[in-house]
Amino acid sequence: MGRNSTESSKESTYLLIKDEDASKGMNLNEENEKNKDELMDKVPLGRFHFWMLLLCGLGWMQDGFWMRSIGNAMSVLETEFQISPYWEGSIPGVFFSGMGIGSFFWGWFSDRVGRKEAFYLTLWTATLGGIGIILSFHKSLFFITLFVIGFGSGGNLAVDGSIFAEFMPRKSRGFMMVMLSIWWAIGTILASLFCYLLLPHFVQDGHPGVGWRIFLGIPSLISFVAGLLRFLFFIESPAILLIQGKEEQSLENLRKISKWNGTSPPISTLNELRAYRPLIPPTKPSKNPLPQIYKLFEKGLGSTTTLIWLFWFFSNVGFTGFNIFLPRLLNKKFGEGLKQSFLYTLIGNTASIPGTLIGAYLVDTKLGRKWTMVLSAILSAILIFLLNYIDLLDSVLNYSDAIFITCVCGISFTSQIMYGAYYTYTPEVFPSHCRATGMGTASLFGKVAGIITPFFIGAILANNHTIPIYIDSGTIALSALFMALLPIETRGRPLE
Repeated sequence: MGRNSTESSKESTYLLIKDEDASKGMNLNEENEKNKDELMDKVPLGRFHFWMLLLCGLGWMQDGFWMRSIGNAMSVLETEFQISPYWEGSIPGVFFSGMGIGSFFWGWFSDRVGRKEAFYLTLWTATLGGIGIILSFHKSLFFITLFVIGFGSGGNLAVDGSIFAEFMPRKSRGFMMVMLSIWWAIGTILASLFCYLLLPHFVQDGHPGVGWRIFLGIPSLISFVAGLLRFLFFIESPAILLIQGKEEQSLENLRKISKWNGTSPPISTLNELRAYRPLIPPTKPSKNPLPQIYKLFEKGLGSTTTLIWLFWFFSNVGFTGFNIFLPRLLNKKFGEGLKQSFLYTLIGNTASIPGTLIGAYLVDTKLGRKWTMVLSAILSAILIFLLNYIDLLDSVLNYSDAIFITCVCGISFTSQIMYGAYYTYTPEVFPSHCRATGMGTASLFGKVAGIITPFFIGAILANNHTIPIYIDSGTIALSALFMALLPIETRGRPLE
């Protein structure tokens, strides 16, 4: 009876607040999110935030490594498992199928079951798949384990961005979110480097040998170590705990973060903390086990959600077609050998690092997240388009190799700016109660593009080396249009 009376009193207090604020025309959900954002602003950027950058960054690094590995090793894997050139798209297609389903599943899992569990289980799932693929001696097992890798890797991308954003103080969030994407670039560079060093060395008499197994063991090890660090050292965001009504644990985590940063706790009592708690009761988990996608269309979010899905889809059609098939394009269109193709890919990937650094600056200028995405996507589309005119430029300038490398570096540079901006924008624009689901569904659209694209680009590339480049350029240009139509700019906006 006493407990019921307390609960009733608590509920009445919430309803009173709600009624009073409603009479003032106040949007309570916005106030909740403002309170949560202000709580994390109390914790200045410090050692803890850079530790979170490491924890999330290692996950993104293994994602970038896996993605580039599949593209670079595709010709070797075709030989190993006797896959027809017309079906070479099945390799990235299966991988992206796993990523698409994984991003959707783990986004829902994170919002419903818990951030921490999803944070390390995604990586250990990829580890399990990696061990399986190293031991694969049959085509069927190879494809099953490739799917499992994608399932874990895709989920990691969806979950990490949401978790990382929830810890960052508002003034530093844009910069830190883009700095997170530099780890993806590091992963692609490491993949290209080890691919260049290992794969050609083990090829003998046309047989790939064990080089690809050693090569794919590297991201498997990274996944395991990163997952272990997360399991041992991750703590939940104080703001999320407060929204869930776990006040004592929220206060304890604030103290832990302050101790890590070497500063005094910004809040020392529960009474102080309660000034930042929700103005309405925490939402209880729905009994519906399915992700509640309808929440992504509430409160005027519908057009933004639709445009995000469209630009994720079309930009990933273009960049998947270009990145996955770049070594094959180098070989078929420009006549480069296997090792030289890997070297050019490695050189191109190195340009992604300065791209990330420039992107980290641009997202907090007047361009904001939105126009940084738009301009970098347009530049990428132009540079890819120019690849079909290398021969024409060579007849004038006589430096076809230099022109080609410049274009590839430019594409890597501008695409990394774009990805950094839209991996910052997407988690920022969705409210906390559906942020991971929003990120997961957006990632799903990107992965659907990744599933479809390798099949039709691979089939076209078997007979024509020009049309795929036009398709890549055109779809990226189309994605820039959808970015330009976004009604919301998130720079300086409170994290909802």
